[in-house]
Amino acid sequence: MTIPEEILSALETAPLFHGVLQFRPLLKHLAQSKRIPLKKGDTLLSPDQPNDHVYMVLSGRLSIQASPDPQAEAIALLGEGECAGEMSVLSEHQVSAYVVAATDCDLLVIDQVAMWGLIDNSHEVAHNLLRILAGRIRSSNQM
Repeated sequence: MTIPEEILSALETAPLFHGVLQFRPLLKHLAQSKRIPLKKGDTLLSPDQPNDHVYMVLSGRLSIQASPDPQAEAIALLGEGECAGEMSVLSEHQVSAYVVAATDCDLLVIDQVAMWGLIDNSHEVAHNLLRILAGRIRSSNQM
C-alpha cells in the first residue's frame, strides 16, 4: 500500500505516534495496512471473536460498549487518531468489550505483525501505547 497523504497526516497527529521524530522509517511497517469503512451501528470488535488487528480511526467515532446494542451507553468514545483493538493484540486474548461505530467511520487496519514492528522499532510508539493502555485501565477502574 502506498500511503496516501491524508493517512500520513492522520498518523502524524495520532496519539500512538505522538513525539515520534523519525516517523518516515516506520512507514514500512504500515505498508500492508488497509483502509476499511464502517457504517454507523456496525460492530467492529466483539468479545466472542478473536482479534489480531489494531484499528486507527481516520474519521468518525467508535463507541466502546458492554453490549452490542448500537443504542447502548458508551464506556468510551474514540475519535480521529485514536485506536481500538490494541489490548487484545498485545495480550493475545479475546476482546474485552464491544466496539461499535457511533458514526460512519473510516479506519486504518494495522495487523499484529506490523504493530509489533512499530513497537520494536520506536521507543516513542511503545511509550505512547503504554500511556494509551494505562489510560484505558484507569478509566475501567473508575467505572
